[in-house]
Amino acid sequence: MVKIETGSTPEVDTNTWHTGEEKEAHRKVERARFNEDWAEDVREEILNHYDIPPENVAFFPKVGGRKREIRAFSLLTYKPASESFYCDGHTNHSVLFDEIFKKFKRLGIKSVADLPDDYKKDWKLVKGFIDPYQNGFENFPSIRNTIIRKMDIKEQNGLTEEQVLELKKNPENGDIELPNWFKSI
Repeated sequence: MVKIETGSTPEVDTNTWHTGEEKEAHRKVERARFNEDWAEDVREEILNHYDIPPENVAFFPKVGGRKREIRAFSLLTYKPASESFYCDGHTNHSVLFDEIFKKFKRLGIKSVADLPDDYKKDWKLVKGFIDPYQNGFENFPSIRNTIIRKMDIKEQNGLTEEQVLELKKNPENGDIELPNWFKSI
């Protein structure tokens, strides 16, 4: 088994309306699936990738009703203090950002709606998604195909040219493990 390293995780556009990626990323279900033990490993991978200390992590509580099938995560960096924060859950990114502001009152913002118009000067907001099925987004074929298409997976990840061509031809190739999270654009 060859695992594609997280450092190579591409950006996937999940915001362009009526695309397969947008529909899959925003699909609602009655009961979202997510293994909390496995979630800790993925969270740690993301936190390490973005250098976020564990004390800067907020957790969005489980809620009933329809929710996103795919788990979202939000990262917030306050540039003047060089501090970054993280939250994930089966909900909208803006709700996760609000949860960060709620937990970390020292930031002086009540909600994402209260950010100043020129917020990009002091703030960096990153959105992403985590695969709730832990299988490289096999249950989300448009997202999976985009990840495969956009990844630089040759020498950087120890794959031969033949393996790369096989993965692009046969995305269900069980010999190559894709990342279980990506950054959304």
